[in-house]
Amino acid sequence: MELLAYPLRVDNVEVQLDLTEALPVLWADPHQLHQVVVNLVSNAHDAMCQIAGPRRLSVRTRHDPRQGRIRLEIADTGPGIPPEVQRRLFEPFVTTKPAGKGTGLGLALCRGIVEGHGGSIRAESRTGQGAIFVVELPVQAPPEEERQSAGPEAEPAIKGRRILVVDDEPEVAGTLAECAHRRRPSGGHGGQRGYGPRPVPGADV
Repeated sequence: MELLAYPLRVDNVEVQLDLTEALPVLWADPHQLHQVVVNLVSNAHDAMCQIAGPRRLSVRTRHDPRQGRIRLEIADTGPGIPPEVQRRLFEPFVTTKPAGKGTGLGLALCRGIVEGHGGSIRAESRTGQGAIFVVELPVQAPPEEERQSAGPEAEPAIKGRRILVVDDEPEVAGTLAECAHRRRPSGGHGGQRGYGPRPVPGADV
């Protein structure tokens, strides 16, 4: 949230956090999940900029021990999502933003990341009544070989390679650049390991 705090404050968006303490550890890529949150918050911000107010962003986390899942909800008070768009919302190149703003790839990317972690993502919305995006992820223990590992070894720096990060949304571009900078495996929440991009021999990315 720190990455988006300033633009949210500038546009008079009130942020409400309702976060469950002591959530169980997720075996997941923290950088990818961070990208999902940034995309969802950025989309909510853009949606609320289409209305005069009030502008309120709510972030809520919950744990369901019976189902063994963690739930993240990101809600906004924007104009909502038309039903005909909701049916195709997570398809590539589908967007609710004005022409020339947004690629329509953010939510498709979010779905790919969440489903790649064994979870699910959906949107709940009525026109004129804002939107809620719900992400559910399974609570999984690390593989046995990872629990026994002493930890990743530092990789030598790769010289002579550059990565060009291009996105029309500064917040998303900043997140991607941060992930690319963290090239080697790194610890995430609860000792998880996250992986950044790997260079392709003989070619820049």
